[in-house]
Amino acid sequence: MKRPPSAPRLTLADLIPRADRVSWGNLPGSRNVRLTYSGRAAIYQYLRGLRALGAMPAGRNTVLVPAFHCPNVVDPVVHAGFDVRFYAVDERLRVDAEDFLRKLDGKIAAAIFIQYFGFPCMPAELVMACRQAGATIIEDCSHSFLQASPLRIACSGADATTFSFWKLLPGGVGGGLLLGDADRETSPLRLSPPCIGDSLRRSNIALRQLLEDEIEVASRIRGRVRARPRQEPEPTPAVRRPAAEAYPYDPEASSWGMPRLMNRVLKCSDLSAVVTARRRNYQGYLSGLVPSSEMSPAFPDLPADVCPWGFPVILDRRGERDYLIRAAGVPLFTFGEVLHPLLFDHHAREAEMLDRARYLSDRLLAFSIHQGLEAAAVWRFAEVVNGFVGAS
Repeated sequence: MKRPPSAPRLTLADLIPRADRVSWGNLPGSRNVRLTYSGRAAIYQYLRGLRALGAMPAGRNTVLVPAFHCPNVVDPVVHAGFDVRFYAVDERLRVDAEDFLRKLDGKIAAAIFIQYFGFPCMPAELVMACRQAGATIIEDCSHSFLQASPLRIACSGADATTFSFWKLLPGGVGGGLLLGDADRETSPLRLSPPCIGDSLRRSNIALRQLLEDEIEVASRIRGRVRARPRQEPEPTPAVRRPAAEAYPYDPEASSWGMPRLMNRVLKCSDLSAVVTARRRNYQGYLSGLVPSSEMSPAFPDLPADVCPWGFPVILDRRGERDYLIRAAGVPLFTFGEVLHPLLFDHHAREAEMLDRARYLSDRLLAFSIHQGLEAAAVWRFAEVVNGFVGAS
């Protein structure tokens, strides 16, 4: 039996437009989003635009970034020519307001707030402090570009909001940049088509997925599928790779637009169904996981307007368990397992901030809740996880 994928796979249905679907073109404000190659490209394009317009006064050359992050948030800041200053995030993925305000000085050009897993993380008092300090606000909604009740684009009124569409949809790439009203018509954006090599590689991956899935579906319909015993590899712990290797940054891709394939998926996907399925599966884990002193949900409540990326938990001894849980058939992934080296180079004396970032980096695990998973499957996965944690 094939292991369920940790992310949605591309199918023919994702490429065929239907009038009864709530797709990208039906969302209010979607025409104002500039489509980029990735979320990191959107961050780069916005910061490069600030420099090109001369919008930052002399001396403002630093961007505030959460200490717990994906390296792909940091690299575009550096590529755009800015310095990075990290601020603390607590064990529940909340901004440490005291640390943030202490570091918000006259050198800060912009502050990035990451909406972890699609949950709000941009306190109003810190937004006001940025406005008063003259720092622009970047809301990183790369984990989820959608909000619910009503269905809409994720946005809280920042100067710039960045998206990464492939976190919720099949396609493997694709991002966007939504500018505030004041900058929408003036900020320059220099985008070119992706290089031929990248387009061919991604088209090949998409074609393989389509062929594999469609052949399997056709075979099942015709009753021709035979169970084939296969030898599963012995599960082994993953090796934590350096940031540059685990999250390679390609400066050239920061100037590419969205590939045509992902553009097609974005315009054809039923976004309402995506939100409904992800919220249902999140609730399935909330109900199915047994409370434990060794594992707890990072977000124990699901607000009515959140479209979650995954179901994140804080799991003790994650490195001893995650690969075994995955081998048992539970689709999962990590975020923040690898932190950018600048965090350690520049902040060796900020022990508390580093300890918090390492705490999350060593313990955060996310169970997949994508729209390709059925509710019954999520309940089975929860039972498997309960067995591993309860037996430890």
